[in-house]
Amino acid sequence: MNEHDTPEPTSNDSSSTDASATSTPRPEHDRHARDLRLECPSWCVLGESHQHDLEVEMLHMSAMVPVPLVVRETLLTNGQVLSTPRGHECWVGLIQCGAAPYVTCSSDDGIGIDLTPESAQRMVEALALFLGVLRSP
Repeated sequence: MNEHDTPEPTSNDSSSTDASATSTPRPEHDRHARDLRLECPSWCVLGESHQHDLEVEMLHMSAMVPVPLVVRETLLTNGQVLSTPRGHECWVGLIQCGAAPYVTCSSDDGIGIDLTPESAQRMVEALALFLGVLRSP
């Protein structure tokens, strides 16, 4: 327990619960929550749905952009490897926890990766390199 935790009343406290020890919001907590909301990055779409808890770092999230993909699905059938294209969807956006922003990519089957902006830029450069190779005669 730390200075921000409020102890839960026990059965021994049933009739003597102090009103200040209940979960009534404290004015300083509300003021701090409003201050945190003002610090949202311009791309954050969470608005009022932020959980402004003084114990948890702020989470910000952008709108997520769907990216339709065609992925190669590999199956082992009757001892042979079969490779077939399959439609897939990836969602790309920004998240931030504390001061560190990340580019997030998550798929419709629950697989995801959160990249630092520097790592995302290296990924873009690597993709551009290989796409250039595919486009050259």
